Amino acid sequence: VRPTEEQIERGKQIYFTECVWCHGVEGAGDGPAADRLWPRPRNFTQGIFKIRHTASGELPLIEDLFETVTHGLPGSVMPSWEGVLSEQQRRDVVAFIVTELVRDRKFDDTEFETFTALQLDTIKPIPPSPESVKKGAVLFKEKKCVECHGLEGRGDGNPINLKDDWGFPIQPRNLHKCWNIRGNRRDPYNPKNIFRTFSTGLNGTPMPSFADNTTIEERWHLANFVISLCERDEHGNPLEIDRATNRPKINPVIPAKFVRSIPSDPQAAEWKGVPKRYIALGGQISHKPRNFVSLNVDDLWVRVLYNQQEVAFLLQWDDRIKDMSLEPLPWKPTEVNLEKYGVVDPPSRTGSSQLTSPEKAALQEYAVIEAHTGEEGSLAKRQHTYPTYNDAVALQFPVFWKGSNGQPQFTHYFWGDPKHPADLIKWSADGRLAAYKATGWNHDFEERSFTKRLKLLYAGWKNGRWTVIISRPLSGDPRDTAALEPRGLIPTVFFVWDGHNGDAGRKMLVSPYYFLFLQPENSKEVKRVPPQVPSGVQTPLPKTFEVLGEVFSAGKSHNPFWLKSDGRFNASLVKALAPQEGSAHLIKAEANPWDPQANDYLKAVREGGEIYFQNCHFCHADNLNGTDPPTGGFWGFASLPRPTDLMRAFPLAQQTELYEFWRVAKGGFGLPKADPRWARSTMPAMEEFLSVNDMWKVLLFTYWRTGTTSVPFEEKGMSLATRASQ
Repeated sequence: VRPTEEQIERGKQIYFTECVWCHGVEGAGDGPAADRLWPRPRNFTQGIFKIRHTASGELPLIEDLFETVTHGLPGSVMPSWEGVLSEQQRRDVVAFIVTELVRDRKFDDTEFETFTALQLDTIKPIPPSPESVKKGAVLFKEKKCVECHGLEGRGDGNPINLKDDWGFPIQPRNLHKCWNIRGNRRDPYNPKNIFRTFSTGLNGTPMPSFADNTTIEERWHLANFVISLCERDEHGNPLEIDRATNRPKINPVIPAKFVRSIPSDPQAAEWKGVPKRYIALGGQISHKPRNFVSLNVDDLWVRVLYNQQEVAFLLQWDDRIKDMSLEPLPWKPTEVNLEKYGVVDPPSRTGSSQLTSPEKAALQEYAVIEAHTGEEGSLAKRQHTYPTYNDAVALQFPVFWKGSNGQPQFTHYFWGDPKHPADLIKWSADGRLAAYKATGWNHDFEERSFTKRLKLLYAGWKNGRWTVIISRPLSGDPRDTAALEPRGLIPTVFFVWDGHNGDAGRKMLVSPYYFLFLQPENSKEVKRVPPQVPSGVQTPLPKTFEVLGEVFSAGKSHNPFWLKSDGRFNASLVKALAPQEGSAHLIKAEANPWDPQANDYLKAVREGGEIYFQNCHFCHADNLNGTDPPTGGFWGFASLPRPTDLMRAFPLAQQTELYEFWRVAKGGFGLPKADPRWARSTMPAMEEFLSVNDMWKVLLFTYWRTGTTSVPFEEKGMSLATRASQ
């Protein structure tokens, strides 16, 4: 049944509020965020959809699209909109997409379109059992699943040569991370959704349907085998999944068990007897060069043993491709700024954040493709074109981690600073293991004599997984080496470099702070509560500060893009153009920033939104709500403290706009070191990436989108409705 015109119009308002930023004005998957996403957003125009209950090649059921909008697509930036949009709103936006954006096919075409629906609820499942899993393992090889997914299912069978129907590189799914499997959000350990995929295939991808060459029973065996591969805890139980992030729930305390001797065999009983901890890794996007995309690696697993002399870390992470540079790298191991070698920030389609001349020159000399924007210059197209560097892993402790009050003392998570150095140990796939003194993100490392006391007990890559065991003495030179002692909560940060992704220097993945806890000998695991970042902390706005050579003063500087009449703020007009009240803050039909006839204010709002979705939504999310469930930012899961929920007007309404501008420009790095957020905040200093006007436009967009307004000078914040009434 064709939707009514009223429903389509309601869906259009939702689409141009929430969806256009990724999927584009025409629904071609080319919105302002698209160039920095992999996989790219869905191109609706051809009617090709992955998650369906229909036969291979067929259009999906309307209910399939509704479920995708409702639950999102794990492992991608497509969020769940349940809890943000009402059920009716989700159905409205689906109605708009299928009638107005799908152009090459028609859902109401009864002559050429068929819907062979898989009645999954009526098919009796085969419960998981050792026998079923064993049969599935045999079928997994017989049906050649290993050719793409690899012998152990980590997606390492054919990770480089596959492409989707639009010509973009695509990788086989790592089946050990069931929480990242598309269409699997609600219950990742349930084989039901895997059975569906085996039955229908994934349109637009090399993943075929197995409906014609397997029986229903065989597909259930395959599904049970696939789910058996998913990561479990040390006792074999399914991991607890965090509703906010749809990933394993983080336990920030890493217990280290005391043993008499530390084995070098990762399969030794001593290692199996210690809890393994999930380490969330997110792309480093605080400083150039930013790492917006890393599908090969997004987590790390760690176990720790220690004895009277040393502590050893068993580190494991999945990486589809084993990467080692075939030639000596042009930089020293201690160098961190590799811009002149071509390790640079990706170009931006919107705003003033273009590559500098040195960056362009470096790309032309060292990179395979030139620096340009648009589809051809997108991160999706760049996959498999980077120079190959070394895979690597590192762990970091503050040199001086014991606070006088018994609480841990932090240094900056991004390699410390000159007064608060970090003790960094790094292993690279070329076999190098070294200890460094790190004194800040923009300072080269200093190699320490402690390197000679490190031991590499094991290092190997097999079937898509690295396993590395590093041992270090418990103590060393107190001037540059952290003393690891029992009973204390030792702040610990982890870093991983994916050589195939062009990771080197500052381009990498990074974890939030975890806390190493060396359990006293003969004790059971002690549950310790790590210190939390205090909430409600507000560092006062400096009276004056400088951004990109321009001086800003409290009480004098303000956003130049607010609408004014006769030099005054026009509150009534701004309110008329603001989104509607309600949790989703939908735009008004007559105030669409994407309308070609939009006034200058709305055009500036749109430009601010474009900049936001190329720089900020990775943490603060599509709906500006940080990691508030269920639409958290893609990298927000690896940030502690979590990114601010901007949809709750409190942060914006309680401070002057100049204060917010200062925070955006200076980021977490610009906070005073006495601020408890300084060492742990991943908020970048956006003056490194954006012009002054770009930052004002981003703020304009966030105020517009959240329904709050600028706070001139030192006034208290208020809603648009309140300001308009004055």
